[in-house]
Amino acid sequence: MKENKNIKNLIFTPACNTNLVIWVMSSICFPISKLFATYKISPNLITVLSFILIIISCSFLLQGKLILFSLTFIFSILLDFCDGQVARILKKSNDTKFNFDHLSDIIKVSIIYLTFGILFDEFYSWIFFFISHFLFSFYIYLHSIVSNIPKVKNNLIKKDRINFLFFEYFKLNFFKMIYKILIPLIITFNAGSLFLILLILIDIKMIYVVFLYFNFVFIFRIFKNSKKLLNTKK
Repeated sequence: MKENKNIKNLIFTPACNTNLVIWVMSSICFPISKLFATYKISPNLITVLSFILIIISCSFLLQGKLILFSLTFIFSILLDFCDGQVARILKKSNDTKFNFDHLSDIIKVSIIYLTFGILFDEFYSWIFFFISHFLFSFYIYLHSIVSNIPKVKNNLIKKDRINFLFFEYFKLNFFKMIYKILIPLIITFNAGSLFLILLILIDIKMIYVVFLYFNFVFIFRIFKNSKKLLNTKK
């Protein structure tokens, strides 16, 4: 029983408690993470591989090779989930304040914005992508500050175990269940959110819809984080 509990803690993070996409992606990536851990491949190397794959995928996109773009892009996102799992399996936690994985994610998203700017290369497109990137950067800045605020202990989630809360939502009535499962997906931006970029396989201009949605999430989160900071005493 204890062994099963430890395995669950290796696979799932607290974010899995309320986000079904992260739970699914974590489950899919665990066999890959175990393979990396078996060969003692460091989490930082996996992060670097993910970063390189994003650059390669963006290069394919600029060349119009959408299938190759999709494959490298998907694998890059999968590696984003693997590096944390491998770190937990190998017990290689980051003891410094320098978060290489977080920095890599910020640069990767910035490269994606730049790539679409180059791809469309129109005045209004550049303005749109610039504003979108500004909102992303401001959201990340506020999120990093809020993350360092000491959190109040939550009695619902114990520190030593993972509760898969969204499974409990099935005990609720249908509408409440849909609300509890969908809302965290709609108002959260994470690695899994980037899968929406693959909608460009339907039509390249779908990227405007995707980035508009991201902007909605960023504005919502900026508002929420600003409110938290205003209510936090020094």
